[in-house]
Amino acid sequence: MNTVVALEPELKHGITPMQKRVLDYVRSYIEENEYSPSMREISQNCDLHLSGVSRVITSLEKRKRVSRLYGVRRSIVVLD
Repeated sequence: MNTVVALEPELKHGITPMQKRVLDYVRSYIEENEYSPSMREISQNCDLHLSGVSRVITSLEKRKRVSRLYGVRRSIVVLD
């Protein structure tokens, strides 16, 4: 018998608490500065390693919550 256990619980809107924290930070940063934060800034402000930030942003892209241009710095755009 195989049991699948979620690593993080999903919220009503389909994202995990960590994804919500990153999304909220990116949204507020863009509102304040008119450009997106760097991966390092997200890492420092959301208490994640850079690899964790990359995973969270990629999962938010798959859920159509953000978009970014690969190879372009500070290119994260919040879609909702």
